[in-house]
Amino acid sequence: MDFISMLEWSVWKKLTDQEKTMVMNQVTMYFVSPLLKISDVRLEEHELFGIKSRTFSLKINDEEFLLVPGNSEAILGWDLGVKGLPPFEIISDQKNLRKLKLAVETEYDFSDLESIGQYINDYTTPLRRVSVPPMLVQKYSLPAGTSYMGTLNMITGEFTGDIGSYNLFETQIKNIIYPELSAEESLSWSFPRSALKEEKFFMELTAGGESYRIYRHHNWNYFEQEKVLNKYAFELLTEDQWEFAVGAGTRRLFRWGNELVFDESISRRMIQNQISLANMFGLVFDATKSRLELTRSPQVLKMDDYGEAFYPIVNMLPLASYYHSGKALNPQEKLDPSKYLYRKAVIIEA
Repeated sequence: MDFISMLEWSVWKKLTDQEKTMVMNQVTMYFVSPLLKISDVRLEEHELFGIKSRTFSLKINDEEFLLVPGNSEAILGWDLGVKGLPPFEIISDQKNLRKLKLAVETEYDFSDLESIGQYINDYTTPLRRVSVPPMLVQKYSLPAGTSYMGTLNMITGEFTGDIGSYNLFETQIKNIIYPELSAEESLSWSFPRSALKEEKFFMELTAGGESYRIYRHHNWNYFEQEKVLNKYAFELLTEDQWEFAVGAGTRRLFRWGNELVFDESISRRMIQNQISLANMFGLVFDATKSRLELTRSPQVLKMDDYGEAFYPIVNMLPLASYYHSGKALNPQEKLDPSKYLYRKAVIIEA
């Protein structure tokens, strides 16, 4: 399949739109399961921190995917410690700060640049050169143990997606969103961030707060979920593939650069907005530091779930492209959608 060589990023960037369309047609023909519906295939431009890509977005069974070109010589990982990071953002005045009880804070001196550099190197993957294949990658990660049902707009009440499945749970879902409240209760009530009805549905408020994403909940463990994905020719990303999809192999600690602290300056607000927006491939990664994302190995989980910390580097490092917490998953445990995320991918290899 010679068209696969055209999906190498260095080659892809030089193709005309007509050539890219021809290649994309081959990708969907040979690599997407014929059991799945393909729609809304279109070229899009994305940019983050000066890195641009003109690639395809598409929907597979109404879920958004992006084409990520391959890189046969991608440089991943981090061994630079604090090099390139602004020192004044790394060390803060800690005289009056209560220490958060994290194990890592007993092992490192966070007032010393050398110790902080060692912490960064210890909690990021090693520097390496790898071959990353081209991939169709899901734009948004999904709560683990679920399958996407659709989106409910809270303003219009309109549901978009698998209406047949939604009708099974519509009454229960609307009772959660619009409960009967007394006048006193309504003063303190707010929309729940998420809600789970086991083996029925899981729902989660979107970042904008105007809609809920609704998912069908399944009591799956890691292997059961992987089996369902493989049935439709989907896979989870490997650690290498995940890191490339996040940061494109840049020599920056974070996909947006090396900034850690966000003050109220215009430049900082722009960077802060970039954290939750799509990256240079059009992909969106969770920035709440409340869940871990699965990879093709249950022994490798990306991101982290410990919330806020007082030290800037401890607080921000889980968002680094090469962060590695060392946490693992018991593959037999039932997946908790409030704790784990997963992202479907179609790997394009000969």
